[in-house]
Parts: sequence; structure tokens; C-alpha cells
Amino acid sequence: MKLYHGTKLKGKNKKRLIDFPKARKALNGVGFYLTNDIKVAEYYGDVIEYEVGPEWECALVRPINVNMVGGCAMEYVLSQQEADALVLDHALSITIH
Repeated sequence: MKLYHGTKLKGKNKKRLIDFPKARKALNGVGFYLTNDIKVAEYYGDVIEYEVGPEWECALVRPINVNMVGGCAMEYVLSQQEADALVLDHALSITIH
């Protein structure tokens, strides 16, 4: 499965985000946010793609309002521990778009 994270970070800060994703405070609560819809991630900036295997699980998955891009998407909200495990244990590949 491919999941996407949109970011406005550039250069070394983007590389740091890829290696060490951080759960941050947002309107919907604290977490590291991913989506299964690349268009939603593009809305937030440059896209980082995480490909994960079928064994990967996330505690909080919910539908999101995608009026800005149209369509239907899911939001994956990771705790800091889940974000660390994503990069260290579960990501089969990480790609910057």
C-alpha cells in the first residue's frame, strides 16, 4: 500500500522529516498524518511516499473531507511511536515526489 505525506519543508529539513517523522499538533489533534490519496498530500506541499506491506497497521484511520481535491480518501494518524516504526520497521520504500 502506498501512503503519502505532504510537506512544505525543503532541503535538509525535508531529509530530516523522511528519516525522523514527527507527530505534530494539528487541527485534528497530535499526529503524523498520511493519506492514501496523493492529491490530498499535494495540497499540503511536496509529497513523500511511504510504501508499506500488508502487515502494517495504524491505530487511527478515518475518512477525510476532500472537498479541496474531490473524491474520497482516508487519513492515517500516527503516534510518534507509530511514525518511528513506520520508517524503521515497515517502510518498504520511501520516495520524494
